[in-house]
Amino acid sequence: MKIEKRKIWLGMALVLTIIASIWPVHRDSVLVEAERRQGKSEASFSPFPEQDVWKAGADLFPSQSWTQQPKAASDAKPVEPAFPFVFKGRYLEGTDSFVYLSDGDHFFKAKTGERIGDYLIDAIDSGSVTFTYVPLGNRHVLKIGEVAP
Repeated sequence: MKIEKRKIWLGMALVLTIIASIWPVHRDSVLVEAERRQGKSEASFSPFPEQDVWKAGADLFPSQSWTQQPKAASDAKPVEPAFPFVFKGRYLEGTDSFVYLSDGDHFFKAKTGERIGDYLIDAIDSGSVTFTYVPLGNRHVLKIGEVAP
């Protein structure tokens, strides 16, 4: 009895395997037939629509890359980041005037002509500090009336 059940299961598996192997071929032939009825010929069919690899001399294995291609330069102007400095204090030493600035967690002591990152200190006056954003040449004036906490 066990041998009969085994033969039945193997027979069913064989039939299902045959059906599964024939069905996709039949389905593709139905699609080709439908295209033929719509006026499309089999010769125009290509599994690679962007490149006809069936032509003689076609590149069957074109190079591909996962890296992003560099974007074309646009007409957009570069954008300056938000002004990062906060005035913390001022110190006079002889004829030199120094300012204490903070940029988040970083503190700087600077005088006229010094550069902090992309910013150049142009002038330190009694009521303001003038900066130039070097990459774009933009000027900023920081008022230094009161010391920020």
